[in-house]
Amino acid sequence: MRTQKPHHPRNPLRVTRVVLGTLLIALGVGVFAWKTWHKADYTDFWVYYKAAERFHSARLNELYNLGDGASPFRYAPVFLPLLEPLAWLPILSAQWVWFWIQTAVFSFGFWVLYRTLRVSRVVRQSHWGAASFTVLSALYCLRFILDTLSIGQVSSVIFTAMCVGLWAFVRGRPWITGGALAWPAMLKIGPGILYPMLLSLRERRRWKAAVASPLLIFGALLAWLAYRVDSREALLKLWTDWGRIVQMDSVYYDASHYGSQSLNSVFLRWAQQNFLPQAAQDVLYPICFVLICGGLLAFWWLRSPKGVLGRGLFFSLGIFATIALMPETFKYSLTPLAIPVALLCALPRKFRFTWFALALGIAFHSLAGKDIVGDTAFFAIQRHSLPALSWGFLFLATLQEAWHRSQP
Repeated sequence: MRTQKPHHPRNPLRVTRVVLGTLLIALGVGVFAWKTWHKADYTDFWVYYKAAERFHSARLNELYNLGDGASPFRYAPVFLPLLEPLAWLPILSAQWVWFWIQTAVFSFGFWVLYRTLRVSRVVRQSHWGAASFTVLSALYCLRFILDTLSIGQVSSVIFTAMCVGLWAFVRGRPWITGGALAWPAMLKIGPGILYPMLLSLRERRRWKAAVASPLLIFGALLAWLAYRVDSREALLKLWTDWGRIVQMDSVYYDASHYGSQSLNSVFLRWAQQNFLPQAAQDVLYPICFVLICGGLLAFWWLRSPKGVLGRGLFFSLGIFATIALMPETFKYSLTPLAIPVALLCALPRKFRFTWFALALGIAFHSLAGKDIVGDTAFFAIQRHSLPALSWGFLFLATLQEAWHRSQP
């Protein structure tokens, strides 16, 4: 006789939250789609389009060019064949297509995040529960998502790859985790700190599988690039030029810019505002780098996560390390915060500090847009590094919850 699944009544509050949240997100995307359609001035997308055009016409010497001012192309050469199709369209048409590609990628990422929450016993029996936590996390980062869509950044790819990596990690499929994390690690380098997290899996064969998949992806992209480039000398020069443009980051951009909320940028601003001696600033960032990386490695190695939410919180700690330690962390780099926010919201019981950290994040992340609080408050929040303060408290809350949901 077939066993009937138990019926779980819908929670009207969660249903309302999902419906209203989805409508608000759709309205925001629609407004920014209209703005992007009518936007004919410079955006970050033009950097990718210019690189695609130069690669398509074999002007390889112009790709990594300091003459481009504050926004030269900085991504590794292996991504050039992936960007090349953009050059098949006029720039404004390509910008419009890129907007909807990003929207589709973001949507897929949040769907994967929803499926990850459904794996947890806490929300497994409630579709609306998992959906409401996912929508809340999307609303938390909606300002960053809309900014990413309008300026044409690649944060959608980074966010979705991390969501896939999270799903695979909680399901015990490290080869998918390794392959998914390869994309943000190759784009921004910093997300590579998530790879040592796989040490917590303990099993040597799983570790090898996790390492093999990114190597295969990188090898395939490199082979594709080698096929598209005429000579070995030209290929070698591409990598040399890329290394030079990355090393000279401080020449064409000021890391103390008010919009950047990494630790490096916070310390630079403090030194400029005379809150911190210059000599201390030069020492503090390396010390924080060593302490954060060493502390996370020790935590991942000495503690073992309990349950799906515990594994997700372990994964989220690496996201915070990436945000903290990148040379510059602008608002479009904060979209992966949706992952720890969704996991913290899904916890059946939370520490009071977790509620405080979420509320602080709403104040300084979700609502602190220039069009909401005005120019004076917006620039004061940014220059006093309050977004960095809020993600710092969110990191501590995630660490506390991860400790509580782990064992020696």
